[in-house]
Amino acid sequence: SVEAMRATLNPRSLRKRAQIESFFAALQLLAPPPGTRVVDFGAGSGNLVLPLAHLLPHLHFVAIDLKKHAITILEQRVEESGLVNVRADECYIEAFEEPFGVALGLHVCGPASNAVIQKASANAAAFLVSPCCIGKLTPQTSLGNFMEGEYPLSGWLRNTLQDEMAALIAST
Repeated sequence: SVEAMRATLNPRSLRKRAQIESFFAALQLLAPPPGTRVVDFGAGSGNLVLPLAHLLPHLHFVAIDLKKHAITILEQRVEESGLVNVRADECYIEAFEEPFGVALGLHVCGPASNAVIQKASANAAAFLVSPCCIGKLTPQTSLGNFMEGEYPLSGWLRNTLQDEMAALIAST
């Protein structure tokens, strides 16, 4: 049974499963129309994009990562799964130039979270981002160049928080 299988999973596996389920639930709420391109930035070997592609076959997924080895593993996993709605590309977040409707970023480290949000904003796309445990809101890109603009990136958050509170949140 499913319950018996869950009982054998370690706490880390359960957290990872919950993260995937949360992204799935959020995508269902967004309800992107069939054929929408969904980009998983920092996809690694596909632990997020593969279950989502299976559960949402009407969407087209692009998984990008800057690590060639991760993309090689992901491409093998896509082939073995038989999924036809997933493509993998090796590139930096900032270098991805195709139009898309939804940006995903699960465990995108530090400044890469900002890059995903900026890329989504430039495409007028929805975004679902959950930074890694060491993620910080910083004025740099994943390429290491300082970006122009104010922080936090969200105007609402920037106007709501005082500088000291924003700095505290960004450092945790």
